[in-house]
Amino acid sequence: MEMSKLIKDILRPLVFKWRRFIISHQENKIAAKADNAASVPALKRKALLLSHSLEREMSIPNERRGAGSHRAKELAQVAEALLSEENSGVPQFELSESVSVLASWYYWQKELGLNVEEDYQEIGMLTDEYSKRFGMNPAKSGAILLGVDSYTLPFDEIEKFISSRRSIRQFSSRPVSVDTIRRAVELAQRAPSACNRQTCRVYIPIGAAETVVSNSVRGKRGFENHIHQWAVVTCDRALYLNSEAFQWYLDGGIFIYSLLLSLHALGVESCVHQWLPMDAGKDVRKSLGISEFEAICGVIAFGYPDKETRVLTAQRRQLDDVLKLCGEDGK
Repeated sequence: MEMSKLIKDILRPLVFKWRRFIISHQENKIAAKADNAASVPALKRKALLLSHSLEREMSIPNERRGAGSHRAKELAQVAEALLSEENSGVPQFELSESVSVLASWYYWQKELGLNVEEDYQEIGMLTDEYSKRFGMNPAKSGAILLGVDSYTLPFDEIEKFISSRRSIRQFSSRPVSVDTIRRAVELAQRAPSACNRQTCRVYIPIGAAETVVSNSVRGKRGFENHIHQWAVVTCDRALYLNSEAFQWYLDGGIFIYSLLLSLHALGVESCVHQWLPMDAGKDVRKSLGISEFEAICGVIAFGYPDKETRVLTAQRRQLDDVLKLCGEDGK
């Protein structure tokens, strides 16, 4: 018995190391499939990175004529390639964002005196083709000036709202409508993401798909009959660079919390159930149509709470255990 325990103690760390290696290999192998520079996922990734870089250039306080010109030319080439790949009647986000940012940069630099009509005529032609193809002008992008009153709210209200959110696992049978879900997801989209790539998606299983998801979720023991709706949150690995491995889980986590607060604001409560990277989730992916490029970041049980429900006390760590003031002036 002691020998068996000794062997297990020796092997356990090796198994854990091997498991971490396998997880890392699988994650990066999937993301690497989109590395071909000419592939559509790679073009979309490049479009979003360049758009964010160019838009950020427009937010710098000291405006400079010609600022970001090389990025504008490069983005115009990428947007043109995406436009040639687009076959639907509605432009995909990456194309729409690229053309919108380019149009804003074009007129911004024109106001600063740059000869854009002659030196950057490809941008003008691109925006004209976009408007003609989709019957709409590019959306307004770039940067705007905001006063401090535009993004501050009374602290007492915000503190009370954030503190009132709890993880609820026991819900009434009253369904949350599609309209309410749409409002919550739309609000959650305000969550920050790396270079504004907005790579998250939310899948709401209905009917048989709901059973598939429920059967695949861990941590629901004892509450199986009290959870009636699920949301599966994913993040598109194809839109990240090799140097950004696992960044998708950070963006996914930020989005999930934004979605939890958005649901809470609408009177809908929730509880996050983790999804282990080792779990390929084949049944869930097939049932919901989730591509292999998308990492499942978490599954959310949500609904309207019962009139009374038991919740965890869930004490928080002491502030000094979390907040560290570092340096000579830290106290």
